[in-house]
Formats: sequence, C-alpha cells, structure tokens
Amino acid sequence: VATPTVDYPKDKTHRRVRPALSNNKLLAADFARNGFQVSAQAVRRRARSPSQPLLFDLKAWIGCHGQEQTRPIVDSVVAALREEGITVLATTGYCFGVRYVADLPTHAVTKVSAVSHPSRLAIPDDLTKYHAVAKAPLLINSCTVDEQSPLAAPAQADKIFGSGKF
Repeated sequence: VATPTVDYPKDKTHRRVRPALSNNKLLAADFARNGFQVSAQAVRRRARSPSQPLLFDLKAWIGCHGQEQTRPIVDSVVAALREEGITVLATTGYCFGVRYVADLPTHAVTKVSAVSHPSRLAIPDDLTKYHAVAKAPLLINSCTVDEQSPLAAPAQADKIFGSGKF
C-alpha cells in the first residue's frame, strides 16, 4: 500500500492489479505522491518473476495463474479494502492484470478502470460483456505494434464503445 503524505480521501483507493514484470513500487509511489492511496499487491501464487526478464517463462507462469488460482486473491484484497472503509475503488491493470480490471466492474466493484496492453482479454466477447453490464468508465491504452493484442482488437473496441455508445 502506498499512502499519500498529504491529506487525501480516506474512502477512495486506487487498486493496481500488478503484472508479472514492471516497476510496481515506483508506480504506486507516484500515484501516492499525487494524492491517491494505492493498493498494489501481486496476484501470484508461486515464486516471484526473475530479476532477468529474458529468463522468464511467461507461458508456464500463466499456466499456474488461472482465474481459479488468482481471482480469490483479488477478491480478498477488495474485501479487506471494504473492511477498511474504502467505498470508491478505481482499478488499473497492465497485461495479466487487465483480466481483473475488466471483470471487477461487471460485478459493480469498481467505479473507473484503465487498462494497458490488454492481451488477456477475449476480444470482442469481454468488451461486449463490459459494455452490456459495467457502469464504470473504461480507458483502453493500446498500441500499433503488440503481438499479443493485434490492431484488430482496438478496432473492435472502438466499434463496441465508440461514437457515444458507452
């Protein structure tokens, strides 16, 4: 948890669903410097990812981190935040974390969501469900060169959410 050093709303937090590889502590600290309390616990059940990313076997890691193993971790953090009085939850996720950032608003858990590198989504099915069920605004950051999330995915997102449809 990263907590601001200045006064901040005690009923709100930013829930960062951490990916396997990134500068999570730096990102959480940066949000805190800007007045946001951040909960950024890892969603993993096995050993940490290696300090040398080129040695990381992503396929094996994902095989051991399905929804049945990791969703209970996410739900326990949300429950703990609720017990602490958090009533407004915003979520961001990158790569692996995108799955939960997309799922939580469909259960009315979060108020706003942002995802980057949305490789863990089933396009268009997950976006169609989000559009039909979720009320939380959704920001999708994608790029033109992404092997795991090809250009067709953002085009489908634009078709589902664009032109004032969401």
